[in-house]
Amino acid sequence: MRALIKTTTILLAISILAGCQPGMPAPTDTPAATATPLPTFTPSPDPPVTLVPPTLVPYPTPEPTTLPAVSRIRRILDDSTLRVGIKLNAPPFGTLDRNGNIVGYDADIARALSESWGVQLQLIQVTGQTAIAYLLGGQVDLLIAAMPHRRESEALIDFSQSYFPDGPAAMVTAESEIREIGQLAGRRVAVVTGSRAEEALSARGLSASLTAYEILDDAVAALVAGAATAVVDTLVNLRNASVPGVTRILDEQVGSAPLAIGLPRYDVNLRNALNRTLHALERSGRLKEIHDAWFSGYSYPGIVVWEDADPRNFADYPTDINYPESVVARLTRGEPLRVAGLSLAEELGEGEQRLEAFYRALVEAMAARWGVSVEFLPGSRDNPAAWVADGRADLAIGVEPRWEGADAVSYGQAFLLHGNRMVVLKDKPFGGFGDLRSKRVGVFGPAAAEDETLALELAESARVRLASVSQYENAGAAISALKNNNEDAVFGDSLALGPFVEADPDTLSFTERFYSRRGMAFATPRSDADFRSLVNFTLQDLVSDGAYDRLYEETLGWAEPLPVEVWPGDDNWLWP
Repeated sequence: MRALIKTTTILLAISILAGCQPGMPAPTDTPAATATPLPTFTPSPDPPVTLVPPTLVPYPTPEPTTLPAVSRIRRILDDSTLRVGIKLNAPPFGTLDRNGNIVGYDADIARALSESWGVQLQLIQVTGQTAIAYLLGGQVDLLIAAMPHRRESEALIDFSQSYFPDGPAAMVTAESEIREIGQLAGRRVAVVTGSRAEEALSARGLSASLTAYEILDDAVAALVAGAATAVVDTLVNLRNASVPGVTRILDEQVGSAPLAIGLPRYDVNLRNALNRTLHALERSGRLKEIHDAWFSGYSYPGIVVWEDADPRNFADYPTDINYPESVVARLTRGEPLRVAGLSLAEELGEGEQRLEAFYRALVEAMAARWGVSVEFLPGSRDNPAAWVADGRADLAIGVEPRWEGADAVSYGQAFLLHGNRMVVLKDKPFGGFGDLRSKRVGVFGPAAAEDETLALELAESARVRLASVSQYENAGAAISALKNNNEDAVFGDSLALGPFVEADPDTLSFTERFYSRRGMAFATPRSDADFRSLVNFTLQDLVSDGAYDRLYEETLGWAEPLPVEVWPGDDNWLWP
C-alpha cells in the first residue's frame, strides 16, 4: 500500500489540476424549501491550470486501503475544501475551455455540491487509470469523472445514486434496415480500442464481427464508407459523433452503464450526505439546469428522490463509522437469512396477501441463488427497518426509503412502484382532477389526512373546487362508497387500490396519471457495504434474466414494477 501511495503522489505532482471557475452561470434562485439549503458562498479564484493529457503508462492496480476510522466529511469540513477528481478528456462531462477553465457537466455538478456544502472546490485531473487510486490514496474525496457504476469497482469504492443514464448504444446509417439490437448478430460492428462494446454485446448474447479503431471518428467513417454495419459505443459519444441525415442511433440501447459519483467505500455518512444533496438539487431544478446547459435538445431524465423530513445541513452529519460483521459472513457460515416485513397472517385482505406473496417469492428467489435458508420473522411487519437497525433481522422488505431513516439502515435499489392514484367508475368521464368540478372524492387509511390535503391542492392547481373530500377507514370502504355513488372518485395509494381495480375491471378503472411516485425497496444494515452490494446485484440478476417479471406476474399483476437499474461488470469477488 505504501508503494501505491508513493507512486500516486509522484503522478499527482505531475498531473494535478485545480479550479472552480463555473462553466455556466450558476442559477441565482434558491428553492423555497430543500433538505440541504444552499448557503451564500463565494468560491476562491482559479489557480493556473495546465492540461495533462492522459497517457497509457503503467500504473499500480488499486488495492483496498485500511478501513477508514472517520468519515471523509471530517476532512472536508476541517479544510473547508472539497477535492473532486475529474476527467478532462471526456466532453461534455469534463474538459478545458479556451481560457483554461475546467468546464463540463461533471464540473458543474461538483460546483453545485461544494456550494451546497459551503466549502471551496478543488478540481483535480484523473484518468481511467488513476481515478480509483487517487480516491483510495486520499488525493480526492469524490470522483465525478464520467464514471460508470460497475460491479467490480464496488470491491474498492462506493457509488452515489446514478446521475446520468449512459450506456452502450448502436449507430447505423440513416437508410439501414436495422431497427433493433438483435439484428446486429453476425454483422460487422466497429468499436473503439479499449471500449467495453464487446462486453456489452456479449452480455446481450450477440456474436458479431468486431473491428477496433483507435478513435471513434475512424469507426464512424468506416460505417459511412460501408466497411461496418454499425458502430457500438456509449450513447453520449455516439450523440457527439453522429452525422445529421447520414447516421442514426437505435432507440434500444445495447446495455446500461449509468454514471455515478465515486466515494470511499464504507463511508455511509458521506454517501448519505452526497445522495441527499443530489435529491435537493433535483427538487430545486438545479440538476435539470446543468443537464440542459450541456445536453441541449435532449430530454432531462431526472433522478428518483426520497421523502425528506430531515433538517440537517452537511456540517451536521455524523463522522464516525462502525463496522459490524457483514451478513455475508454469517450466510457463508450456513446461518439463515433473517427477514422482517411480512405479517405471516391469513386474515389480510386479498391485495395485502398478494403483495406479501410477491415479497416472499422475491426474497426466496434471492436466497435460492445464494444457497441459504430463509427465516421470516413474525411480528415484524409494522416497522421492519427497526428490526434491521437493532440487529434482529438481516433484511427488511417492503420499505419505502426516507431520509429520516437513513442513519439507521441502508436502502437497496427500489423495485416496486407505488404512489397516489385515482380510481373512478369506468362509465364516468373523469380523467383527473380537472374533470371533478363540484365532485366528491374519498380518501382512506392512515394517510387519509395527508391525501385530503394533496387532493385539495391538486384540484386547486387544476382550477376546480371539489364538493367534498371524505375520509374512510380503509380502501375497501372508500371503494364501496364509490360503487354506491356516494363518491365520484377515490384517491390514495396504488398498492391498496390495485386489487379492487383488478377484481372488478368492468366497473372500476385507474385514471392514467400517478400523482406521486415512490419506490419500495429492501433495507440492509447501515454499514454493511458487502451485503448491500449482494442484495442489489442479485435483484439486478433477477431482472436481467426475467425471473423478476415472472414473479411479479404470478403474484401481483395489478401493480407496476419499477425499472431496476442494472450495473455491468464482474461480481465474483463478493460471493463464493
